[in-house]
Amino acid sequence: MIEELLSAARQGDGDGIRNLLVTTDRANELINLAKDRMTGAGPLHLAAESGSVEAIEALCRLGWRATARDAELATALHYAAARGHAAAVASLCALGADVTARDERDCVPLHYCAGGGKWDAARELLVRGADPNAPDKDERTPLHYAARRGCPKTTRLLVNGGWGTRLDATSARGSTALSEAVEHKRAAAAEVLAAAGAAVGAEDGDGLARLLNGDTTGDGATRPGTGT
Repeated sequence: MIEELLSAARQGDGDGIRNLLVTTDRANELINLAKDRMTGAGPLHLAAESGSVEAIEALCRLGWRATARDAELATALHYAAARGHAAAVASLCALGADVTARDERDCVPLHYCAGGGKWDAARELLVRGADPNAPDKDERTPLHYAARRGCPKTTRLLVNGGWGTRLDATSARGSTALSEAVEHKRAAAAEVLAAAGAAVGAEDGDGLARLLNGDTTGDGATRPGTGT
């Protein structure tokens, strides 16, 4: 029963979830027991990762909490945000998910959207009160993640959307978002930050000038919390 439920959730199969749970007297027991053995993710995490609003709503109606955590303290909202599922983000928030929830790396869901260049989901979180200046365990904000990822659209959303995003926020090693963009050769993100008024430090000036003149490398891929 547990594996069938997890499989249905992974597939975003709302009907399959309902059919499994309405025919068993173990529904309440499964809320605590049904978890992926490796990650500790429950059915709601997996449904959120699939992006299926139908599956998310089915599970919550049957007793799953939108605030449940996996083994790394991530919520279903972290999973939906990481995949960029804006509709799933909206559904989870309406069902009680917390946009300020932190995982074991102190990342909020917005870090995952920003780090993955998931513009639509990031906007959904911001509209619902996500803090654009929330620091992770290394004091990096979602703007640091967006700049390092190199996504100009997400960077522009954060700095020009009227959310109160700080351009001067520094990480534990003293880097601003602009420093991250320059260091990782993310020209488009660096251009957005510079145009928004980000201060250019002495250590960034030459690199920024070269970057904006076409000296770029790298593919821009960064996963929140890994620095890779």
